[in-house]
Parts: sequence; C-alpha cells; structure tokens
Amino acid sequence: MGGTKVRRTQLYLGEPLYQFLKKEARKYGSIAAVVRRLIEEKMGMVEEYEEDPIFKLGKNPSASGLKDVSEHHDRYLYGVKK
Repeated sequence: MGGTKVRRTQLYLGEPLYQFLKKEARKYGSIAAVVRRLIEEKMGMVEEYEEDPIFKLGKNPSASGLKDVSEHHDRYLYGVKK
C-alpha cells in the first residue's frame, strides 16, 4: 500500500452494500481491495491505464485458464481475430 502506514478498519454495512462489495470482490480479490479501490477512485488516485483490459488480464493471466494469451491477446481483449 505504497509505503504508507496501514490501519485496520471495521465497517458495518447494510445487506445491499455488503452484497455489492461481495460481487465486486470477485473482480478485485477481496472486499478490502474493493473498498480501497472505491476510495482511491473518489480521491482521484486511480490511473486511467488501470482500466485498460490488458492490465486487468496481466494481474492474473492464469486465472482465466487460457494457455495462449500471449499469442492471441487481441482476440481475448478486443474480440479481434488475426
């Protein structure tokens, strides 16, 4: 977390908010990661390049189960066939 002091925080959430975070956690790995991401977005700390699909794929390429991503990345990212 960027070399800054880290503090543990507890939140009380209603069911709709909790379900939203739980769903988003499938993309980002954890509810804590989603909360941090939402706060960073609000503070303007999220770089635009992070929204590019290629960076999302690069975070965990093996999670997709695809073995030929390096060869066929355009097809997987943009639907373009070579």
